[in-house]
Amino acid sequence: MTAPNSVGDFCRYALDVEEGQFAHDPARLGAFFREYTGIQRTPSLKKTIDLVRSLGINIEAVPYLQTGGTNMMANGSWYIHYADKDRPPTQKFDILHELFEVIHKSFETVSPGYGVLREPQLSQ
Repeated sequence: MTAPNSVGDFCRYALDVEEGQFAHDPARLGAFFREYTGIQRTPSLKKTIDLVRSLGINIEAVPYLQTGGTNMMANGSWYIHYADKDRPPTQKFDILHELFEVIHKSFETVSPGYGVLREPQLSQ
């Protein structure tokens, strides 16, 4: 598994391919991300965390979440927090869900005026 240097690198590449036509389709964007990073199978929790870190995202298991995950931008950096109480398969799902949201939100930063999805469509 290889990774782009940053979320922005992936977004720029993705916007160049098919002129970003797939960016609003989570299934197509996910398939493209797997192809781009060389993911053959769903990675382990450790490899998922390593992948997120390789993109320059700060990631941490936290006790303040009862379940699930959250993402935020602070001081120019992305953060993903996920519940430390959840089982590893749930943590992995939550991390990948939050990663998709970070990528999708980053399209607008990379390409101002790009029409990103908003809640609740983004989470769906």
